[in-house]
Amino acid sequence: MGENKSDSSASLRVSSFDDSSGVAIGNFFNGLSIPSDTEFELYQTKSKKHPQYLIHGENERLLYDGQTDPEDNSNYCIAIYDPDSASVELYKAPLIVSQVSSKLKRKLSGPAVKQAGIHARLQRNALGQAFGTKKAKKAITSNEINKVDASKLEGSALDIVDSIKSTTEQLPSREELETKLDEFRPVPPYNLDATHVEDIYPLEGIISSHEWKYLRVDAILAETDWKKRLELFPFQDSHYIRSHLEKLTLDKNTQRKTIQLLYYLSVLLGTYRNRRLHQKQALMEALQDPPESLINGVLKRFTVVKAGLFGRRKDQSFLVDPQNEDKLLGYILALILHIDSFMIEIPPLSQELSLKSSKLSNLLRVLGCTIKPVTAAEAEVLGVKRSEMKTHKVAVLRVPFKLPEITRRKRRN
Repeated sequence: MGENKSDSSASLRVSSFDDSSGVAIGNFFNGLSIPSDTEFELYQTKSKKHPQYLIHGENERLLYDGQTDPEDNSNYCIAIYDPDSASVELYKAPLIVSQVSSKLKRKLSGPAVKQAGIHARLQRNALGQAFGTKKAKKAITSNEINKVDASKLEGSALDIVDSIKSTTEQLPSREELETKLDEFRPVPPYNLDATHVEDIYPLEGIISSHEWKYLRVDAILAETDWKKRLELFPFQDSHYIRSHLEKLTLDKNTQRKTIQLLYYLSVLLGTYRNRRLHQKQALMEALQDPPESLINGVLKRFTVVKAGLFGRRKDQSFLVDPQNEDKLLGYILALILHIDSFMIEIPPLSQELSLKSSKLSNLLRVLGCTIKPVTAAEAEVLGVKRSEMKTHKVAVLRVPFKLPEITRRKRRN
């Protein structure tokens, strides 16, 4: 099937392991770019056997909060690879499931001030002045000096309100903030008013009209053996594409469009598998030299200029950063939805993409899919055992389409 397997193996040595939990992995969704002025603080519970961690960060506009999943007993590490010694340094790092929220949307609440509380404070201060230490008396005196008398500010209330208004005029509105956050959504162009499921993510928004011209599949259609067909695809190490080619009928009129979609999906899957490459020519060779216009479209849509190599063109040196990596996955999933009649099996696809089922489920939720266990009828069609029905999840896209909020909720599995 055009696959070459090497018998050679490489050894890797662990040079050190640090379990002091000085670092943490903040699992913010869709590779969110965080401003450099954001400050974070990490908190740990006192339990040494099963410690839990909290993280909080904020800047002028956004809040970043997260915590470890108490049901997740896995241990996570960050590995720093030293190519000279072929060894890695491991640092224990808890995985913190996080979310981003707007400061404008937070609800602040506090206890009501009661007269009894004021009276108790006055009594406490009087006792402190009479019997307290010099340090306590100094603190009480300082608090009294710096106390603000609200009654003296009544005449300045309008000026204070005007000052607050002039300051807050520069803040973005809720609509502007939501529009800004929407730019980070890792999905193709969508249609909120779609009445048919195939119109939610139109194919022309996933594959441009220019790229369609280069999806030439006549040579693939000329082959009748699915193995021979697979050899003509840019990326062949895909169980998903192999299984779909094997199931296709021999009716060339009905399968042309499916072959075109599978071919473009092969380009996207190959780019995702080789996302650590940084040179266009290396990517072209890894994908067996597909039409250059397809690669140019992928580089334009899913990459940024690699840091430290300014002066070179983007098509020569590029980087698939975390945000674009999730965007690439979003386009892959949207295309698979079209191929599979808008229902995706999560377990096999998570293996295909080397993703945790929870990560894949969250990406599908961002696309607007509903995650559910398979029904008895679906299990029979998909070949799922009755004992596995409750854990075998599928993602379904339906109309009416509702765009989900960009938040990361606590994992359920």
